[in-house]
Amino acid sequence: MQCCLDILKAGLLELRKLGLRQSSLFLNGWSQGALNTQWLKQELQRRGIKVRAAATESPFNNLAESFHYWANPRAYLPASESSYPMPPAWITPCMIVLLGSYRRYYGLNDLFKTAIKPQYQAFAEKYWSDYNLEGEIAKSIPPAGDFLVDGFFERFTNDTNSKLMRQLGDNGTTFWDYDSPIKFYYGLADEALPPRLVQPAVVAGGHFAGGVPVTGASHRGTFLASLYGGESTVLNGSPTTFDWFNMLV
Repeated sequence: MQCCLDILKAGLLELRKLGLRQSSLFLNGWSQGALNTQWLKQELQRRGIKVRAAATESPFNNLAESFHYWANPRAYLPASESSYPMPPAWITPCMIVLLGSYRRYYGLNDLFKTAIKPQYQAFAEKYWSDYNLEGEIAKSIPPAGDFLVDGFFERFTNDTNSKLMRQLGDNGTTFWDYDSPIKFYYGLADEALPPRLVQPAVVAGGHFAGGVPVTGASHRGTFLASLYGGESTVLNGSPTTFDWFNMLV
C-alpha cells in the first residue's frame, strides 16, 4: 500500500509541475491488486482524500479464509457441488509467496519450518529464492491440500503459525464502511476465490458497495469480463468498470 501512496503523491506532484488540473481519482485492481485497491481506498478514506469510485475484480478480502480455501476448498463448497473448479497447481506457489512475504516483513523467521511439511520445505525455499517453475520443476509442485502441517487450520500447531493467522486477520479488508462507490466483481467459476468469500465485503461495505457476479468467469476471466464483458450477459446487468467510471466523471 505504501508503494501506491508514494506513486499517487509523485503523480500529483508531477501534475502540478506540468500545470495540469487534478481531476477525479478512480481506483481499480484485480486479484492481489484488488486487495491493494481496497487497502489504498481505506487508507485514503482515513486520510480524508476523496476517491470518486473504486472497482475490484476477483478481490481477496478475508485473507485467513482465502488461505484456508486454497488448502481445503471442500470445506467451503457445498457437498452437492461437483462442477466448481478446484484450485489449480499454481495455488501452491501462491501459498509459498504468501508465507515467504509474511516471514520477511513480519519477522516470522521460522515460518517455513513451522507451517510447511518437512518434505516440501526445500521446494518452498527454492521457489521463494528464484520463482522458477520451468521444466521438471513444474512437475514436482506439492499439492496444496498436503502442503501445510497437519492440523494447521484445526488446532494450535505452533506460536509462529498462530501469529501468521492473527496477522492475516488484521490485514483483511472485509469489514469496512465505504464513503464512496465501490464495486466488487467476482467470478462464478473462480478457481482461486469462491463467491462466498467476496460477498461479506459487499454486505459490510454500506450503501456505496455493490457486488457484480460474473457468469462462468474464472479468476482471470473475471478481470477480462469487467473490461469487455456484455452488460446484459456475463455481467448480469452491470456495466463494465470502464463504462461505470465514465458515467461518474
